[in-house]
Order: sequence, then C-alpha cells, then structure tokens
Amino acid sequence: MKVKFLPVCALVLLGTAPGRAQSEGPRITGVVVNGTQDGTPLPGAEVLLRAGEEGTLRPVAQTVADAEGRFVFDKVAAAPGQIFLPGASHQGIHYPGPRIQPPPGAMSAPIKLVVFDTVTSPNPLVVDVHEIDVRTEDAIVEVTETVCVNNPSLTTYVGQAGDGNYPVTLSLSIPDGFERVTFYKEFHGRRFKLINKRLVTDIPFTPGKREVRFTYRLPMEENNLHLEWGADVPCTRVLLSVSGKHVEHLESNLRRVARPDAETVVLESAEATLPAGHMVKLHLGSLSRPWIVHLRWLTLAVLAGLILATAAQRMVRRTFFRASAQATASASPGACQPRSQADKRAA
Repeated sequence: MKVKFLPVCALVLLGTAPGRAQSEGPRITGVVVNGTQDGTPLPGAEVLLRAGEEGTLRPVAQTVADAEGRFVFDKVAAAPGQIFLPGASHQGIHYPGPRIQPPPGAMSAPIKLVVFDTVTSPNPLVVDVHEIDVRTEDAIVEVTETVCVNNPSLTTYVGQAGDGNYPVTLSLSIPDGFERVTFYKEFHGRRFKLINKRLVTDIPFTPGKREVRFTYRLPMEENNLHLEWGADVPCTRVLLSVSGKHVEHLESNLRRVARPDAETVVLESAEATLPAGHMVKLHLGSLSRPWIVHLRWLTLAVLAGLILATAAQRMVRRTFFRASAQATASASPGACQPRSQADKRAA
C-alpha cells in the first residue's frame, strides 16, 4: 500500500504546482490606440508582454487586440517583484509602453499603448540643438557631438532606401581622418553605419525628441586643421565650443558669443534655422605640432646631412689620392718613360 501511495502523491503535487503558480500571476489589461488617427482604437494590433528584472526583460506572453483595441494578459506566471513591459506593434514598428510592477494576483490599472502610422517622405525631422565640443591637445583633437533630433509630427519616420537598399532616416557628416567613433548609448552604436564619410542610421524616429551623442578623435599632424560638420535635416541652433591651446587662431562661419576663460571660445549659428545640408566650418591654425612630428623631421634632416657629409668626404679623399699618385709618378727617377726613335734603333 505504501509503495502505491507515494507515486500518487507525487503526481498530485506535480500537477497542481504549475496551476497554483499561474493563479498567483497578475492580470494586465489595456487598449491599443492610433496616435496618428486622433487616438482611435486599433483592432488586430499585436501586443507583446515582456517580464523580468531591469535590463533582462524577455517575452513571456503575446496576444492580439480585439475589435475595440483591448487586450488582456490573465494570470501571467512570473516571479515576485518582476517588472512587466507591454508593447504593441504597428506597420513593422514596435512601441513599448510603461513599465509596471503589479503585485501577484492583482489587476493592473488599464494601460494605453499608443502607436503611429509610418511615413517615408517627406522627412519631418529637425535638429533642435547640435552641440559640438572641440578640445585641442598637442597630438590630437577630441570632438564630442550631441544632436537633439525632434520629430514634431504625429507619424513615425522610417526613411527611404538609399545605396544598397539601406533606409536612411538621419545622415551626419564627420571630418576626414577621424579615429573610431564611440557612442554613449550602445543602441546607437549598433544602428549607425559609416557610408561615404557620413554617419547614417535607419532608426525609426517616433514622435518626440531623441538625443544622439558620440565622441571621436583626430590626429594633429599639421599646423592647420579644417573641420566640417553638417546634417541632412534643418537645424534650429548650432553651438560650437573650442577649448585648449591656440584657440585665438581659430576661424569659423559661426559667430562668437562668449569666452568663458582664456582657453575656451564659444560660437553659435546666427540664422534662425539652418537649412538641410548646411555645413559648419572650423579652421584651427598655428596649433603646435606634436613632439613626435618634430622628432621625425629632425631625424630626416640629420640623416640627410650625414649622407651628404659622407659623400663629400669620399669625393675629397678620392681627389686627394689621385693628385698624390700623379705627383709621385712624375717625381720618381726610375719611372718608366716613353723611348725616342733613336733609342729604339740603338737597341
């Protein structure tokens, strides 16, 4: 009897444990609306629910909105204290909603997931502020750019396919000779590419503002350095800060507005709005060359001087030995001399 009773208990426990864990899960409800269409409900929208700890959210459930755009995730199995992130997809773009943390077995407040229609043209983007921070040193120039991109429309801009069928939504020029670009957000680093000396991306720009920030370096191997920046969208304001050595020799097509200290100059655009394709120019002159560049040229000069000195010494020695040989030959009494005709007959 005991042998048969234990397996039955084990089966009962295994069968009831999952059901009990699921009954303790929260109930998450909400509605999907189209922000482009005045917030009307969007039936048939795909809704995905992620759960987990911050930074490690993974999909746990999926459903489709009903005819009124409503969705329900009932009794979602999850560990206590987990974060939930619902999101809806529309026209190939996923729109995450708010992060929520309802207690186990409770019902969350109704959630509104807002999606937008996508557009490929015209480009609605505007750069509100383009900040460029240039720091000069002996060997390098370090540049940090912060681009605040604004989509004031009620649509998501997805861009048009360019070279290689790559849809471009934003294109930024970058000076020649730069070293590796480092983005402050890993997401941007994965979504930007370098094409024809420009940083381009296919990031879909939803309504609202998004900040893109990155840093790169330029080698200082010449006394004069010309830098240019630009964007393929209009820009409301450009703010350029130059700090370091010899900033008094800079020239730019921006106007000077401030000088906080002896080693910093601040410039900004004078126009109300710069058109798409505008270029910001900066010329840095009389910058000190790095010591390694001076050492290289000094080494070449010394080497050239040694070569010339060695060649001149060899020529002098060769001329001296030739003259000495001729003088010795003419002064020796036993030296062989050409015989006259009389001497030849006498012989």
